[in-house]
Amino acid sequence: MWKRPHSSRTGVERTSGGHGVERLSANASENARCDAVMVAGRFSARAMLAALAAAVLLGACGGGVYLGLELGDPGDEEPSVALTAAVSEAAAGATVRLAAAASDDFGVDAVSFYRENGTQAALLLGSDGLAPYEFDTVIPASNPGTVWRYFARAVDGAGQRSDSAVVEITVR
Repeated sequence: MWKRPHSSRTGVERTSGGHGVERLSANASENARCDAVMVAGRFSARAMLAALAAAVLLGACGGGVYLGLELGDPGDEEPSVALTAAVSEAAAGATVRLAAAASDDFGVDAVSFYRENGTQAALLLGSDGLAPYEFDTVIPASNPGTVWRYFARAVDGAGQRSDSAVVEITVR
């Protein structure tokens, strides 16, 4: 059976963009069966518990332990989004293009388009995952003078979201 020399180093690298884990590595040295574990990145509660359990196990085998944890990125901002409509007035049944400009310091995952329904929850019309963020909607059957209100919601990889200002389209 092959045996790794005691002076060698073993490493495992794992990256995960949406979950924030940047690196996980374990090292072995001549003086101990397990020398160190290092974890760096943004963590969920489950990942922090797993790192703590690994530290306890590795510490029990005589090695040293180092944990570097970041609980989120304090510099991570919410996305920003602005919505425009091709027209401010349209006939009932007409198709109108909604376009959103969205940005985020780490990237926008998707922009969703909504129509407000008075006192009820907003109605999700659709989403676009690639810039330019656009959606064609049909103006609902309604009386002239009816005002329909639309907004866009941008979501980033960390699940942060923000809504645009409302754009109104009046039925003529």
